[in-house]
Amino acid sequence: MHNPRDWREQLHLGREEPAHPEYQLRGPNLWPANPEWKSEMLALIDDLETAATDVLRILADVPDDELPYLVIKLIHYQELPNGELRSGVAPHVDFSWITLLIQDETGGLEFYTRDGSWVAVPPEPGALVVNIGEILDFATRGYFAATPHRVVSGARSRISIPFFLNPGLDSRVAPLESFTDHKMRWSVPPAHVHRVFSTPRQAPFVYGDEEWRRKGLGIYCESCFRHAGG
Repeated sequence: MHNPRDWREQLHLGREEPAHPEYQLRGPNLWPANPEWKSEMLALIDDLETAATDVLRILADVPDDELPYLVIKLIHYQELPNGELRSGVAPHVDFSWITLLIQDETGGLEFYTRDGSWVAVPPEPGALVVNIGEILDFATRGYFAATPHRVVSGARSRISIPFFLNPGLDSRVAPLESFTDHKMRWSVPPAHVHRVFSTPRQAPFVYGDEEWRRKGLGIYCESCFRHAGG
């Protein structure tokens, strides 16, 4: 094992739609009994999809997707005994086009920078944090490098709401021709960072196939799976 157990609890929600005979990743959400809370969450998902799509279009000319796969997580990083510092979530990159993050005032989120250090991301009231995901990294051949990040938990609990904008489950993701000549190198983090693609990928892939490997088969990190003998 590269990392100790993460110290958090979370609820995942996605696009509200009927169950699909092929993809178990697609279907209706399990909602709490409060109908007003459901309405507010669906409105938040719509707003974040609009914002994330606008940001993605500014960054790269990715193909239009009629039904992108959306995930929002409501995460509670728990208060730790004796105020000790430990991993709330291990170093990783997101398997998304981009991720938008709403965080409370507690702090604890850290990004790995190009100069080779972990730096805190201070909360800004009313601001969204934007993470570059591993899929945009792949499609732009590293021009936009996926953002390694982690959460350090401590004496205070923390609420975080990340929203992941992904390709549609049936979408074929390929490198973008407009980034053929571009390659940016990312400095190597001092510790293991979970990645779906830990080795360079060139061949196109169907997003739903890789997402099912991640969530259905538990192969969320190519390097960890090889390390475990899978």
